[in-house]
Amino acid sequence: MCGISGILKYQPHHDRSIMEDLTLMNEKLHHRGPDDNGLWVNEIKSVGLAHTRLSILDLSSLGHQPMVDQDYLN
Repeated sequence: MCGISGILKYQPHHDRSIMEDLTLMNEKLHHRGPDDNGLWVNEIKSVGLAHTRLSILDLSSLGHQPMVDQDYLN
């Protein structure tokens, strides 16, 4: 079992950053994947993904999420 959440902000909110919002969402999903978690935010901080992971089959760090295509980043 894993957990995934995301956020899309059309206008920046001044009360919390997108990273703070994603971290809070990931904390709520901790029970769905206590073995690993990850965050990704685009450069302009308008889109973000959060993931919690329960390691059952692949216990290595190769299953770390969210996965990002290096070609997309370059």
